[in-house]
Amino acid sequence: MDTVKILHCADVHIGAEESFLGEKSYSRRRETLLTFEKIVDLCQENRVDILLIAGDLFHSNNIPKSFADDVISKIGSAKDLPVVYAAGNHDPYNPTSLFWRDNLPENLYVLGGEETCLSFPKLNLRVYGRSFESAFLNGKARPSLIPPEDGVINISLLHGETAGD
Repeated sequence: MDTVKILHCADVHIGAEESFLGEKSYSRRRETLLTFEKIVDLCQENRVDILLIAGDLFHSNNIPKSFADDVISKIGSAKDLPVVYAAGNHDPYNPTSLFWRDNLPENLYVLGGEETCLSFPKLNLRVYGRSFESAFLNGKARPSLIPPEDGVINISLLHGETAGD
């Protein structure tokens, strides 16, 4: 395969309370969840090969469990769609993570805190990246750029921000 159809998203912030919206705050929280569910539906309707999520899918690791369960259920319902997640600074991948559980769908790949390479041979694709393990990198070096492998589509998936040194 020479081409791969990718849908990429980041910073969905499911579960954000948006208290400035007053009475509409809870309905806005539900809308963000529905937006993610529509993203997965869009992937299936358009035969997207892989969904890449670059962090902050959840607003924090302390949102209602039902939101996380709905997200995981939706991902699992798209069995043929690989979903790769690099956790962000708002929802870091650690024991408090909503993805830190044993019953994740087989099509969900959550990157850990160390640089990782996931290979998808049917797509001729490699995804390189890592997750935040806390709100800050805490002295960890910025990710290195791994030399691409010839003949394979190489993608880097990270959540972050640019800052001047």
